[in-house]
Amino acid sequence: MNIPLCVLIVEDLEDDALLIVRELRRGGYDPTFERVDTPESFSDALTGQPWDVIIADYAMPCFSGLDALRMLQETELDLPFILVSGTIGEEVAVEAMRTGAHDYVMKDNLARLVPAVRRELREAEVRLAHRRAEERLRLLSSATEQSTEGIAVVDLEGNILFTNRAFAAMHGYAPGKLIGKHLSIFHTPEQMPSVEKANRQIRETGEFSGEIWHVRRDGTIFLTLMHNSLLRDEAGNQIGMIGTIRDITERKRAEQALRTRERFLECLSGVAQQLLSVIDLPKALPQVLRSLGETAAVSRVHLFENHLGSEGELTASLRYEWCAPGIEPQVDSPNLQNYPYADGGLARWVETLARGGVITRSVTDFPASERPALEAQGIRSILIIPLFVSGNWYGFISFDVCDLPREWQQVEIDLLRTAASAISNVIEREQAIRREQALARAAATLTSTLDLDQVLDHILEQVSRVVPNDAANVMLIEDDRAHIVRWRGYERFGVEEFVSSAFLHVPEAPNLQQMWKSQEPLVIPDTAAYPGWVDIPVQRWLRSYAAAPIIVRGQVLGFLNVDSAIPGFFSQSHAAILRTFADHTAAAIENARLFEKVSRRMAELDAVRRASLSLTSSLELQPVLEAILEHILRLVSADGAHVFFYDGERLTFGAALWAKEIQRKPFSEPRQKGLTYTVARSGERIVVSDMREHPLFQGQSWDDAIVGLPLRVGGQVVGVMNVSFNGPHAFSKDELRVLGLLADQAAIAIRNARLHQETRRQARKLAALIEIGHDVSATLDLPTVLERIATHAQDLLEADDSEVYLLQENGRTLRAIVALGDYADEIKAATLRLGEGVVGHVAQSGEAEIVNHVESDPRSVQISDTPEEPGALMCAPLISKDEVMGVMSLARAGEHDPFDRTDLDFLTGLARQASIAIENARLFATEQQYAVELTRALEQQQEAARLRNEFIQNVSHELRTPLALIRGYAELLDDGELGSLRPDQHEPVAVIARRTRMLTRLMENFTAILGAEGQDSQREPVDLVEMARDLLTDFREAAEQKGIALVSQIASDLPLVLGDPLHLRRVMDNLVGNALKFTPRGGSITLRLTQADKDLVLEVADTGIGIPEEQLEQVFERFYQVDGSMSRRYGGVGLGLALVKEIIKAHGGGVSVSSRVGQGSTFTVTLPIHT
Repeated sequence: MNIPLCVLIVEDLEDDALLIVRELRRGGYDPTFERVDTPESFSDALTGQPWDVIIADYAMPCFSGLDALRMLQETELDLPFILVSGTIGEEVAVEAMRTGAHDYVMKDNLARLVPAVRRELREAEVRLAHRRAEERLRLLSSATEQSTEGIAVVDLEGNILFTNRAFAAMHGYAPGKLIGKHLSIFHTPEQMPSVEKANRQIRETGEFSGEIWHVRRDGTIFLTLMHNSLLRDEAGNQIGMIGTIRDITERKRAEQALRTRERFLECLSGVAQQLLSVIDLPKALPQVLRSLGETAAVSRVHLFENHLGSEGELTASLRYEWCAPGIEPQVDSPNLQNYPYADGGLARWVETLARGGVITRSVTDFPASERPALEAQGIRSILIIPLFVSGNWYGFISFDVCDLPREWQQVEIDLLRTAASAISNVIEREQAIRREQALARAAATLTSTLDLDQVLDHILEQVSRVVPNDAANVMLIEDDRAHIVRWRGYERFGVEEFVSSAFLHVPEAPNLQQMWKSQEPLVIPDTAAYPGWVDIPVQRWLRSYAAAPIIVRGQVLGFLNVDSAIPGFFSQSHAAILRTFADHTAAAIENARLFEKVSRRMAELDAVRRASLSLTSSLELQPVLEAILEHILRLVSADGAHVFFYDGERLTFGAALWAKEIQRKPFSEPRQKGLTYTVARSGERIVVSDMREHPLFQGQSWDDAIVGLPLRVGGQVVGVMNVSFNGPHAFSKDELRVLGLLADQAAIAIRNARLHQETRRQARKLAALIEIGHDVSATLDLPTVLERIATHAQDLLEADDSEVYLLQENGRTLRAIVALGDYADEIKAATLRLGEGVVGHVAQSGEAEIVNHVESDPRSVQISDTPEEPGALMCAPLISKDEVMGVMSLARAGEHDPFDRTDLDFLTGLARQASIAIENARLFATEQQYAVELTRALEQQQEAARLRNEFIQNVSHELRTPLALIRGYAELLDDGELGSLRPDQHEPVAVIARRTRMLTRLMENFTAILGAEGQDSQREPVDLVEMARDLLTDFREAAEQKGIALVSQIASDLPLVLGDPLHLRRVMDNLVGNALKFTPRGGSITLRLTQADKDLVLEVADTGIGIPEEQLEQVFERFYQVDGSMSRRYGGVGLGLALVKEIIKAHGGGVSVSSRVGQGSTFTVTLPIHT
């Protein structure tokens, strides 16, 4: 049954009062309680009914526990008074108890409440008994002898008059031995102030209750709960004092131990919170050690970790430390790093701590072998608790005291043991996390990169994080040989060269053979004791070994190995970790091999792609070939590569790369019966894995490998590409396939470059023809014209010498009137007979000819003072009116490219221009000679005009073929038919196409002018209204693109005109086209068509740049341009308006212009109406 209990609760919060009541009920009481929170209600409650105990809150808004205590003391009721608080400090609590409170309990530790109530109820009962005993003192003196409490009577001076046996025994005296002695013998000088204060209270109030320290006879001290009262005689005079004492030392010790335990529990709670939330244990441990040290009030807290020494001995190293203020730290002492237990005299510690024992005592009680290590650190007492991680002894944590010897309490041992367990758990958790993180990082590496070396390096790094080692490696097996592919740590032992090249035969290495067969990890604690261990002198430092097989699809591909110089370093737990990492390694190898295969194919495709890009990035042959060679050497790891051009007879050098540099000449010239010529002539690939064993290299000292690949375009071999390796080399199918692809790219490059070169050459030839045509028509100075023609021929056809020979008046000899080259003077001084030499033969036959090896032609003659050397010669006759007037010749000396038919055709065209120039010059000379003969002069002028027209016709005829060729290739390039162009190539190719179309229109203009002059066009009725509207439609899009307004002002019902529709449409095209060309953005062009009497009037007015007034009369002249820069800015050669004038003149009409600079121009055309 619960014990009834009347409780007066001084508390302002009902919930807190209910918590107190609940705790009392849990402690076996049946409380009847009343809650009060003001002085009035407290006073009323005290007098309202009897109470067993008062429990008061220390602090309330309007009332306090101390106020209640004072009110209780004023009533003289002896009730147990217990303070309850959530914030009271220890010093305040002690002061409250000195004031009269019997105990205090923290609200967060109400478990102490019931024991306190029980104790104080007992104390209250004792006090009641004491009071009753004092009242009967005289009558019950014999009974005092039986009391366990000490009783004494003293006079007013403090001299002892009476003690009972308990009092004497408490102080170590025999009964009766204290009579007459002074009370001061029971107190030290330090205690006397408290005693005197108590005596004064007794005299003033009549009694004293409180705790006083007493001294025994042997000098030991003990704490008493003392109650003293005044003794009075019958008259009421003070005659002495009577007091009772009770030894409460053990109770106080128990209370102190309880408070200490509570403090330690609070510390452990904080430590647990820190360790539970720890992210970085090395950063958290110093704070944990500090909390433990300050709570236990020690000098130092140490944490040591165990590990094996270089000889396999067990050592300890100080890792973490906390020191109280004024205590010298030891963590940086080298003596406490790698400290050997056995050699350091601490072998007993290993035995005790390894089995979970505790070491606790004063240093003076330690064995003599252990004291030096402790005394060197100034330690007087030490408490050591072992740390166990994953079941293994990890190290220890210790409390050190450096000031006084200390007897360690059980609560302190429990504190450190609990903390050690928590720290061990965190270390174990961190090790597991590190293992998981290392595995995660290793797994992540598999997805972050497929480079096998990077993956293996990362796996070795992560292995070393969770399996400490001196060195680690990954072995892969080829056939039955295991070789190390990646490693780390061996440089410490100077064996990196060995591990980089060493291999082991698996059947001859028992450790590898065992894993190969079992497919299980292996741990060798001591390699010196392992039977069959392969003894390698440079590896004798290796004393402990652990490994796991790398298995893919049930097959062992290799091993993941870790090595240590310390015997016994590795355990089976390490093997389990290695197995996991070996599985990751297996996945990495599998992925990397797949990736390598794909990468190799991708690299081949990329090389071909890059080669293709090179083709479109440049139309210059040399950089394209060099780029292809660089791709080849990078892709197949070759040592050299060459490209040679082939013209059907001879090989010439194209490009080369060896010794890691682009070369400007071949390593050696091709031999006529060697590999390169054989490939060129046969068109077949030749593969030579070892030159020493191939018939093409018999008699040579080379021992290399080479492959020759034909470069074909349209079934024709245009070159050979050779790829070589230093030393023998077995060419794989993949290598030969990709080399074949790149050879095709090189062939395309040669074709494109030749097309590009030919296009450029034709463009230059065309420009030269136009310039020559202009020169021929602009001047009759024969030497000047012929020299310019010869210069163009020499430049465009890349000749060393260029000559123009003329047949002398005797008709039998030839002299060079123009000679360009190193021996021009010697050539001009020589005379050739008709039929002599190749030049004389061409003059005689009238047929153009090419002689590419003039040194072997029997017709060749040596001109005096010129060197004899091989060369090529090309000659074309100068013919006018079916008569040979001379010969144009070009020569290339020394090593040279041969002339071809295209070169000869161009030279023949130039020869025609030269013939015209010669003929014109002769006619001009004749005119000057016979100027007086007007009729003949007129005929010669007409003849000159005929020749000029013939020249224009010839030019047009000669230009039509190269123009078609240029235009065709340019449009093929522009349309991408010959391969894609880079963005920066589109514009140059477009310019070529555009300029070609311009030249075509120029030829058409020439033809149109001739047609207009001849007045031989077909005339028919023409509707200019319809023609004008069609023209505006055609030009509208171009005008809109330029931002120009095109305005139509055409009268209706206009009559027809008689004329050539094509020529009249060209008039409109030229006028509107010119207006569009010279009108800036934002301007306008107006086309008007009206009737004026018997004429139709066509006006084209623009708001363009205008024409200076002084030049208006010249704008209709052929080849005239207002400003020479306009041809560069706007294009054209100045024939458009001349053509307009000729056409309108031929139609019986007229044309005029009015203009103002900066405001625009108006061109007016009149044509007679058809009747």
